[in-house]
Amino acid sequence: MDQSHQSWLIGKETRRALSCLQKELREEPFSGLRIAKETLRLLRIVVSSLASSGLEKVEDAVRQLGTELTRGYPRRFIAENMARRVLKVIHEEYDTANSTNNARLDASELGRPPREQVKNAKVLKSNVLEAISEIEDELDAVLPNITEQSLEHIHSNEVLLTFGYSQSVEEFLKSAAEKRHFEVIIAECELDYSGHRLAKNLNKANVDITLISDAAVVALMSRVHKVIIGAEAIMADGSVLAASGTFMVAAAARHYAVPLVICAGLHKLTPLFPHHPDILYDILSPSQVIQNSTVWNESWFRQLEISCPRLDLIHSQYIRLLVTNSGGFSPSYVYRILNEFYDEIDTCL
Repeated sequence: MDQSHQSWLIGKETRRALSCLQKELREEPFSGLRIAKETLRLLRIVVSSLASSGLEKVEDAVRQLGTELTRGYPRRFIAENMARRVLKVIHEEYDTANSTNNARLDASELGRPPREQVKNAKVLKSNVLEAISEIEDELDAVLPNITEQSLEHIHSNEVLLTFGYSQSVEEFLKSAAEKRHFEVIIAECELDYSGHRLAKNLNKANVDITLISDAAVVALMSRVHKVIIGAEAIMADGSVLAASGTFMVAAAARHYAVPLVICAGLHKLTPLFPHHPDILYDILSPSQVIQNSTVWNESWFRQLEISCPRLDLIHSQYIRLLVTNSGGFSPSYVYRILNEFYDEIDTCL
């Protein structure tokens, strides 16, 4: 890192918080909402400490913080998304604080915002911090806003199918179960058996559940009314990244004309496109799925090439509905949300 850009990380509090968050990003399981909130907390520190130094340093610091968190866990989009949202706020406040926007419009053609000094740094600081607080309030309302839509999509005596564990899906199903009776088939997700956790939690809530192996999904899909799963990221074209094995579920659902519903907060919405799957995917050790170590030294086994991705890409044509904290909409509507949340020049930090 360039020495001229290190001042924003010199503070012990910022370095300590950054180190802890990077550690959390590398660990499993993780909470996307917590990562988003912790990222905003770091961004608040950066804006508070550097607002008086000018717009250029604030923007560079926010970009570098998002980059550092991505290095901590390269396939994690949430930290970058929070940095992009704060950058959009900074750009908007700059435009508001300056009467002329022509300079910024010209600079945006070159992919960089202008770097003039904002006349009233205190006003900029106050407004940006207020906007960060609003984003934090929005994160606090993610799960309640998702769960309140459950009765619109889940009806009595339906058979639902889900895959693995998702906090959004768990709260979504629990909310519907308070007023309606339905059955949930849970595929265990054999990569980490996270479906067992969901089954245990739903059983405590008196939800009628059936836990199955992943191999039984296709056989049971014909009696399913709706598939509801979570996602790790919502891409710019409306496709989603979800746990390994979910593409099989999506393909089976499409074959039997079963609607696929994705439950995810908009803090997972990223302006990136899934054009390079080798960059977007995490490849894990095959030992997680091949636990019989006696075959590892066999000559035939050494000739095998085994891929064990942590995530699957589900294209938008497989998805019927995205249920988010801003309501439900089709994948084709994602581009409008992107324009509302992010600035085009911040796609690459």
